[in-house]
Amino acid sequence: MSNAEPVPTEARRLLKEGQDHYFRDPPDYAAAERDFRGATEMAPSWGEPFHWLAFALEKLGFLDKACEAARSAIRLVPGDSRPLISLGAIQLSLGRYADAVQSLQEGLALKPAYAEADAGLMLAEAFEGLGEIDRAADLWRQIIKMDPSYPSDDLPMEKAKKKLAKHGLSEL
Repeated sequence: MSNAEPVPTEARRLLKEGQDHYFRDPPDYAAAERDFRGATEMAPSWGEPFHWLAFALEKLGFLDKACEAARSAIRLVPGDSRPLISLGAIQLSLGRYADAVQSLQEGLALKPAYAEADAGLMLAEAFEGLGEIDRAADLWRQIIKMDPSYPSDDLPMEKAKKKLAKHGLSEL
């Protein structure tokens, strides 16, 4: 929502409850989806619940609907890398590699505050899906040199090393 337009308290409550359901052990993605959807209906110009709705829909297997929610978040929070990277991840799951490349490149161009290695790994996977192994390998090599960070620590670096080895390529 715009700075002049406050987010209703009830929408904020629904977003928080949805996140609680999403991160619960075990997660309740259906309850999270319900709460996130409620927040989007209550505050249709607030991008944050659309971003979270995309996550819940993805977990529930509604990938096309998750893409729609991510696109709404992108429209409502321009300049935020998270919805673009989320959309790219969903497109990657759908095997829409060219679309994933575009979304992930746009998200990475915004210099995400975290998960850069994770997003780079997804971008490399999209290039690999397109058969562009040289471009994927360039990314894997860049990822290996990154410092571990949230949320995956050094997991992207290890995966990048394994991908290079799988394709018989050096880490240099």
